[in-house]
Amino acid sequence: MSSEPDRAAAAGRSGRTEDASTGESAAVATRDVGTNAASGKPYFPMVLGNGLEHVLIGYSGAMGACSGHEQWAYGNTLAGHNQHGATFTGWFRPDTRNHPARGVLNLLQCGYILRRGLHADGIDRAEQGFDANSGILLTHCHLGHGDVRLTTFLTRDHLLVHRFCVTAAGDDVALQFFVQSGSPGEPLRVVSKPGKAEQPAPSRCQSLDFAIEGDAWPSTPGQLFCDHPEAVRVECYNRQSGLEVPLDGQAEVTFVVHCSHVDDLRADMAPAQPASDFDYAATLRRHCAEWEEFGSQSTVHVPRGDIADTYRTSLYVIRAHQHPVLGGITVGGYPGMWRNDVNSYDVSYSLMALLGANRMAEAERVVRFWQRILPNLAKRVRAAGLPGVACPAPLSSSGETEWEAREEILEQRHFITANIVLHVWQLYRYSGRLAVLRDYWDCLEKPLGFLLGACVEEFEDHAEIIRSSGPNGKERIDGKVVYYPNPIRTLLATIEAVRAVCAAADLLGREVDPGWRRLLPKLERGISVNRFDGLVHANRTPKSSVRADASYVGLFDCLTDEKTLLAEIHESTGPDGFMRWSDHGYRAIPWIHTNVSAAFSRLGMTEAAHMVDMAAMFTTTLFGLPEAVRPDGIYCKTWYPTVHGGFVHAVNLLLACRRDDVVELFAGVPAAWGDVCFSSHRVPVGLLVSASRIEGKVAAEVTNDGDRPQSLRVRASGTPSWDEDVSLAPSDTVSLPTGKVVSGSE
Repeated sequence: MSSEPDRAAAAGRSGRTEDASTGESAAVATRDVGTNAASGKPYFPMVLGNGLEHVLIGYSGAMGACSGHEQWAYGNTLAGHNQHGATFTGWFRPDTRNHPARGVLNLLQCGYILRRGLHADGIDRAEQGFDANSGILLTHCHLGHGDVRLTTFLTRDHLLVHRFCVTAAGDDVALQFFVQSGSPGEPLRVVSKPGKAEQPAPSRCQSLDFAIEGDAWPSTPGQLFCDHPEAVRVECYNRQSGLEVPLDGQAEVTFVVHCSHVDDLRADMAPAQPASDFDYAATLRRHCAEWEEFGSQSTVHVPRGDIADTYRTSLYVIRAHQHPVLGGITVGGYPGMWRNDVNSYDVSYSLMALLGANRMAEAERVVRFWQRILPNLAKRVRAAGLPGVACPAPLSSSGETEWEAREEILEQRHFITANIVLHVWQLYRYSGRLAVLRDYWDCLEKPLGFLLGACVEEFEDHAEIIRSSGPNGKERIDGKVVYYPNPIRTLLATIEAVRAVCAAADLLGREVDPGWRRLLPKLERGISVNRFDGLVHANRTPKSSVRADASYVGLFDCLTDEKTLLAEIHESTGPDGFMRWSDHGYRAIPWIHTNVSAAFSRLGMTEAAHMVDMAAMFTTTLFGLPEAVRPDGIYCKTWYPTVHGGFVHAVNLLLACRRDDVVELFAGVPAAWGDVCFSSHRVPVGLLVSASRIEGKVAAEVTNDGDRPQSLRVRASGTPSWDEDVSLAPSDTVSLPTGKVVSGSE
């Protein structure tokens, strides 16, 4: 059994942040969940994930605690998504009872009780903090007659670990841990299995076996086990089956829940029966090492704690929602998050965040997801008599989708298909490797074949996109969806897709359909037919909203009109000064602020940092970002990976942004932020950049990590500012502003 100093050291080692100017470090802070709520930061449970499953852990450090007054439900969702109007803690996995496997089910809930004789202690106060560098949740609970500190984490091989350090004096005091069926209304139930007559002699753990059962659900074996030698099976204070450990003063004990339901997908890891050989210290080290490796690819240090913590937590959230083998990133991990779909639009935000933050393995995994499902998508459109490949908006986490009629496919939002092309192109631009274009050529060519072969209407002087539903399909007349001509988002995405494929063909020396190159200028002129009274609109009708599409400007640097962009922002700004969609009934949408920030950075406009500041206002105490905030202040869809991806992408562009042949450093970072530095970030084409701005003085290193020579200008915003022209062969590194080049061959 590891000691408390060992546990604290492991947590502290992986959870330290560093000041850019002094190099001093400090342990991850835990915050009073109640005090922060009173001062404007609401509490919502932490999502822990491994890409295969997710758990929501409440302020107790478990899913629930404390006898008959456990807190299992939290107000943080749209009531229409849940008959109870609340989000429940639990262990969530894709609903595989149907195919495509859409939505998630709550497999189980688990929690603890500090029993004192005939009573159970309640939690008076709780502090909690999340260490994104190691993927562990730290909790400190003050109970009526005791004190509980927890380290909680979910491993890649399906172990939910709770490490307790409990202080509780008195007679007949014990710590109980139990497992129960999931939230109300769930179709699954937890069934405890009979205990063994004797525990095997070599075992250092006591265990409780159970199964998760339900109609059309494969019986899922699970186990609760404890590493304390005096643990015994009991009926807990709340009448649930569990394990109990007697306490006398201070004790350390680990309760672990594992659930071995395995996806019918290659390389999902089924855990071994761990009760007989579980080693907490080794498990913690292995878990922390996995997350620290992910976090070590780049660093960001800013004095603004809210920005820095939200940035690091956001990268955790993205990876926690990416399937470790298949590569798709879902839109959420618990009920109410759009049925746990994979959507190419949402994935775009996470992909751009990963690319800028140099998480290249995870970024390429996204593109491999598209490559893997491409044949099935091709069959889908071929059966409808259409060319190429079309991607629907909703896909299961394994890439499954329903087959649809020709008319249904043609009336979908076709920017969803264009995104596949743009994902491959952005992977090339950030990696600088031509092999990306060769390896994923089908993901470039086939989606564009569908877009230009089935979705474009050509006129004498311009070309347009055929009609489709609006950006969210919520424009209706008499209850029926309205289909508009020339939707601007699909037009912009298609233009960028044509540019990308033509440029890729030139780089590889390949031929593409000459009609594609001929259509490009016509599509660009197609933007003008949506212009009314000097402003571009979302469709070819003046009744549609003003739309330069800040999201696609920020994501993919699409063509835009600055005048229209400013008008779009004005139209989206509510009476409180926060941006929102006026037809959704929200008071603020942090996501829009990150989109606008990225667009401002792309265009070299001011106020990009202010938009990030506004988005950061709406984090929870654990730095979770919601999709939106209702008029009554309730957060909707917290831990939305798309918004977290947008936040990281916006911050990345504040630090380093390429515009044409110029790489701009700190152009969007206000002096009021103080000393800032970052290392190993990526900008196109295949450049690795590290830079610091200490007391206004900027220093940088730029490495050409691509496979082609390139010349560019690096511009630093500091005191003083400087511009340097550099030419770099592959693997060369230049130190700036000195201009000293170190050859990669040296």
